[in-house]
Amino acid sequence: MKGAYDKGIPIIGIGFQDSEKNVIKFAEELTMPWPVVFDDGTKIGKTYGVSFGAGTVFVDKYGIISGMLVAGFTEEDMNGKIKPMVEATPPAVQAE
Repeated sequence: MKGAYDKGIPIIGIGFQDSEKNVIKFAEELTMPWPVVFDDGTKIGKTYGVSFGAGTVFVDKYGIISGMLVAGFTEEDMNGKIKPMVEATPPAVQAE
């Protein structure tokens, strides 16, 4: 993920299903250069349909979830999700 972050792709770590103290400790141990926040009450998780703790949700620049990866994924898996997001075109707007 650091490679994607270094290329300007915004990344935000969101921790839930653990204590805020452990989330901060985890982020510090991995020296994550992106912001990491604690989702007390899992409001963000529920908004995006996330019910797992170790995983990644990909939200494109239009706010659309374009994919998810659950624990045990590789950098190649991540790149497979990121590339289409970078190349995404705006979603169609329906006339009222």
